Amino acid sequence: MTRRQDYRLTDAGVKAIAKQSTPTKVTRHGDGNNLYLIQHPNGSLFWQVTYRYQSDKDLKPKQKNLSDWYL
Repeated sequence: MTRRQDYRLTDAGVKAIAKQSTPTKVTRHGDGNNLYLIQHPNGSLFWQVTYRYQSDKDLKPKQKNLSDWYL
């Protein structure tokens, strides 16, 4: 069985995505470790990380997203 390779978003890769023409719909570029670069049709870029947490009173872990503006 082969181990999954992480597709890290490098500095050069992010700059190449930023220079692309704007997409017609929202596009997610992931690195394989719950980190995404979201590209919107208006040309803006956002970072988004997905994480899970569980408190003592929760039966199942909850999932949340944290987003930050890039350009």
